[in-house]
Amino acid sequence: MVESSEKLQFETFEAFHDWALQHEARAEWVAGKLIVLTNHQGESLVSVRRIHQKLQLFLSRLLVSWLEENALGGEVLGPEFAVRLSSRPSGREPDVFYVSPEQLPLLNDTYLDTAPALCIEIVSPESADRDFNDKFQEYEAAGISEYWIVDPDDHAIFFYRLADNGRYRRILPQDGTYTSRAVPGLTLQTAWLWQDPLPTLREIGRFWEARESL
Repeated sequence: MVESSEKLQFETFEAFHDWALQHEARAEWVAGKLIVLTNHQGESLVSVRRIHQKLQLFLSRLLVSWLEENALGGEVLGPEFAVRLSSRPSGREPDVFYVSPEQLPLLNDTYLDTAPALCIEIVSPESADRDFNDKFQEYEAAGISEYWIVDPDDHAIFFYRLADNGRYRRILPQDGTYTSRAVPGLTLQTAWLWQDPLPTLREIGRFWEARESL
């Protein structure tokens, strides 16, 4: 197992990232301190529930489908991929994030060296404070255009968009539908996330086609 996170500190992102690669560990780095998420065997040190995995995969597939159907470019990554942020500074691993075409030159083999256009975090019992407070402040300060927080326990999703003053403003869906700016034209029905089973990409595609025909 990796060394205790309480004993390890790194002055730079590069030192932290080299350590994480060497130990094959999922980890985050905040203001010099290490937060270890897995050991060297890839075993999770935090609880990940089935609903968390399902929503993470669903949202990733939804974003990729929209990008491909509209030839928008960019890339969807997460959660085992590092993002280097200037705020605090920190190195985070968002559950899902979107790298716009303009940001691709800063996408390296093992980390993104800039703030992505969109970050999505899926709340688990142990991550609520980080997602709603620590990461909210870091993502806002780093200039991430949109931040979505998905709360499976309360069947809620919170959409935040960076305003002209550099602060996040919560955007409420209209008739249950949210339209993104960070991912141009993407529309998401919030009810999709709580369906059992989750909607297929074919069903979502029909919804998108119907909206385009209006």
